[in-house]
Amino acid sequence: MVEDEEWRAVPGYEGLYEASSKGRVRSLDRELFVARSRRNGGSSYRRQLKGRVLTLNSTLSNGYLGINLSLNGKGKMQTVHVVVCATFHGPRPPGMVVAHTDGNKLNNAASNLRYATYKENAADAVKHGAGNAGTSNGQAKLSEAEVRAIRRAPDSIEVKALAAKYQVTTSCIRLIRFGDRWKSLEL
Repeated sequence: MVEDEEWRAVPGYEGLYEASSKGRVRSLDRELFVARSRRNGGSSYRRQLKGRVLTLNSTLSNGYLGINLSLNGKGKMQTVHVVVCATFHGPRPPGMVVAHTDGNKLNNAASNLRYATYKENAADAVKHGAGNAGTSNGQAKLSEAEVRAIRRAPDSIEVKALAAKYQVTTSCIRLIRFGDRWKSLEL
């Protein structure tokens, strides 16, 4: 079944922009007042701007889609998922972030967005394989096989010896053994 696309006014930009239930944003028809100085040829004029679906900017460094929304002649870059979520789910509660239910940062449909705590959002990222736990963390010095070997090592092997063998600190070895590091890795 194909879902109909619903358009609603973007909060704070009423009469200027609308967001759709499918994750798109459009500008509305409006009249723009252009003030010209005498030095630039004189009189001011009004210009009609035709509304259109905005092109989403996919070059944001964090992987999210962005758009530039203008209010009173000043543009502001916004992330599409935040705009769509605010439009369809209301203002963001304190301490919450916008989460993508399916883990896809490019799927900004209102039905795929929700407010979640930072912890819930991080758990979603791990569930969808987008987290930075384990070897996907750029700071990781150990492989999953090495962490499993450390956990399986008998208690009789000293922490110092394991630290020297794997070229990490003794505190790193202790945290792995106690389960405070590499929590997501199962034996």
